[in-house]
Amino acid sequence: MDSSVAPGSAGWLPWGLLGSICVLAAVLGLAFLRQWRRGRGLGRRLRAATSELDELRQRDSLTGLPTRVAFERALAEAVSRADADGGTVAVLHLGLDNFRPVNDGYGHRVGDALLREAARRLAEQVAPPLALCRMGGDEFALMVPGADSDAARRRAQALVDALARPYACEGRELRVGASV
Repeated sequence: MDSSVAPGSAGWLPWGLLGSICVLAAVLGLAFLRQWRRGRGLGRRLRAATSELDELRQRDSLTGLPTRVAFERALAEAVSRADADGGTVAVLHLGLDNFRPVNDGYGHRVGDALLREAARRLAEQVAPPLALCRMGGDEFALMVPGADSDAARRRAQALVDALARPYACEGRELRVGASV
């Protein structure tokens, strides 16, 4: 009796075909592994990009001050602490007076320069734990934990005084006031 299996019978598989299947499985495995690793890398990059976007949402691109989003988060934490400790939190909302005529009359570049200078002056007046932000447009907010109404009034007056000094923007001397 012949011990070899005839082609077409159930036990016949050419060795070349078996080798091809093994090579194909190895190639597919490597391709899968490469995609899996790339996917992990994409996940890391996506997390980093998301973190960077969150950071950008926290800072105003024009002034560098925290944004309203960051301010609201800090305010919520300060109010929680004040509630727990029986303390207070004062919030001052500042708006620049007569800013629109500057922006409309001299252009956005001059208006932006004025906003940057106003933000710098406000930041000079603020030290932690105070929190300052640009709410948007020509509006700013300041949080003063632990302040009573007299301390808040004094702080507000200091901010108004700092903003009342003349501004040198793009070769022009400009004056704007502030309301709190």
